[in-house]
Amino acid sequence: MQVPFAAEILAIQGGGEFIVKALQRITEELQAQPFRVGASYVRTGRGSPEGAVVGDIGDLYLRTDGADATSLSTKSRNTGSNTGWRAVDPGSSEFTITTTTNDAAHVTFDDLDFQNASLIRMNNTYDTTIRGLKTGYPGQIVTIVSLGDGYVFLAHASTGSVAANRLTNYVTTGNTPLGFGSGRATYQYDVTTSRWRLIFHEQGGWITPTFAAGDFTGNGAMTWTLTGGDVTAMRYHLRGTSLTVQFNLVTTTVGGTPDTTLQIGNGQWGGFSIIGALVVPYIYNDNLGGNTAGFLQTSGTATLFELHKITGNWSASTNQTYLFGSITFPVS
Repeated sequence: MQVPFAAEILAIQGGGEFIVKALQRITEELQAQPFRVGASYVRTGRGSPEGAVVGDIGDLYLRTDGADATSLSTKSRNTGSNTGWRAVDPGSSEFTITTTTNDAAHVTFDDLDFQNASLIRMNNTYDTTIRGLKTGYPGQIVTIVSLGDGYVFLAHASTGSVAANRLTNYVTTGNTPLGFGSGRATYQYDVTTSRWRLIFHEQGGWITPTFAAGDFTGNGAMTWTLTGGDVTAMRYHLRGTSLTVQFNLVTTTVGGTPDTTLQIGNGQWGGFSIIGALVVPYIYNDNLGGNTAGFLQTSGTATLFELHKITGNWSASTNQTYLFGSITFPVS
């Protein structure tokens, strides 16, 4: 662009009004010119750049008529075209979710619009599941922190949210948990795959699942019967892709045809699937015969682990079988 000198402007027909208009026009044209910062360009103008302004990945566009959520756009794809611009909403530093009603509409969040905050505060009274976050901009980071009295669960690749809003977790067969009042997780938006990727997870406190009698079974024709009062401890903790399960089970009942294996299903440890085979010791008391070392085993079925005596079958007995143990195994 050729910019006339002030003296030349003054020479053109004279008159103050013309000179003022000429200067205004020059200023507008100067403002419209892109300027380079490193390998990228910064452009300004009115209206959305999407479909109107050609740019390369990494360019910025400052919209002079935009609001908070539209005044800055970045070019994240389609180099050399006028598409691929995305408005960057600066958001706020914190976004808080408070749930006091225990129904699906209040404790399940799809495509959560967290207003581009850097911190999502979960002040939930009841257990709550996040199944997706509003589409982010390239490299955007957000941390979810549990502050309430309910657990927070982060669902992997849930179809409840649109594809570009879904979460990608370290473990894919169950929901990544946050202990109430203590856990936190950090996600970063990957624009190449259009996913929020987990980059940090600390569960915090242990998760105690809701008791379900059907998660406790015997093999073959043997039955294993528990009530909620028989479970003095059942909890799990996920760290990376390793899951630790601890249990204290008292006054349980073994019936049917005695056999070799009592089993605890993954409904009691987050719904995860076990990888590989593992054997560890634990303590049992079969039919009040005294505390004895047995072995826990993961093998064959990914959705349960087995409890064995050293040898032989379990004894049929009512309220007289006790089991205490802990096991850590990899999960997918």
